Amino acid sequence: MKKRLIGMIAAGGAAAAALTVTASPAQAASQPPQCQADAGTACVAVTNGTKGQVHSISVNGQCVSFTTDSVNQYFPEVTVASSGASPTTLTYSGYHCESTSQNSQPVGWFTGPAADNYRWVIIGRIWQ
Repeated sequence: MKKRLIGMIAAGGAAAAALTVTASPAQAASQPPQCQADAGTACVAVTNGTKGQVHSISVNGQCVSFTTDSVNQYFPEVTVASSGASPTTLTYSGYHCESTSQNSQPVGWFTGPAADNYRWVIIGRIWQ
């Protein structure tokens, strides 16, 4: 009985340690990657509120794919003007901006100053 209890406690401790290990990457992933945009520009951050209708977007001709189902995603490799005019943005149901998968989801760019040097674009009806 005593050995069985010790085994159960040990197994419980191992499970708790596994939970701790798996929780750490999720917390780290919630932090945006550092944006290295030049002066007057900002990296792109996207809130995708389309519930699976958009899997990639083209921003000023640069295609970015949504690799996870996360609503908010950061793209430090894509830069736009840090404020002001709305960049040309097309939405696609496909993952690689295929012309045959272009759709017409509503797009809204924040026009104010960028936070953490990211400029946000909202896709879907959540911004209307």
